[in-house]
Amino acid sequence: MGKESIERLLTAISYPDRAGVETSRALLRIDENEVIVEEKGRYLRLTTFLDISENELAEFAGYVPGRIYRDGATLAVGADGKAFLWQDVLTAMDESALRRTFEAFLASCDWWRDRLESGRADSEIHFQDVVIRP
Repeated sequence: MGKESIERLLTAISYPDRAGVETSRALLRIDENEVIVEEKGRYLRLTTFLDISENELAEFAGYVPGRIYRDGATLAVGADGKAFLWQDVLTAMDESALRRTFEAFLASCDWWRDRLESGRADSEIHFQDVVIRP
């Protein structure tokens, strides 16, 4: 199947550029982010990397249990220590379902990136030490 199932996804999401499409893999650039699409048997695996440092992993891992019930995308860490979101999508879905699933994956990516940005912004807030005396 390979390239045909990836082509079906690209058609479903109206993705204009086919330059990054290989036999069983495609690299998509969406809103300045990259999504890797790989054919894995009866599934397409959607993957995007997140810029989560080793120090932040424990904090963001705490979000995983709640997000599993809401999203199809799952946060994971590779052998190289890099965090990524991934989701498997059945290749047998019709184009409408493929589009909705891909859009839901992108929404999940946005949610995680928003948490990253807000967490880092919060950590940059410095309060002046206050001493309260009786």
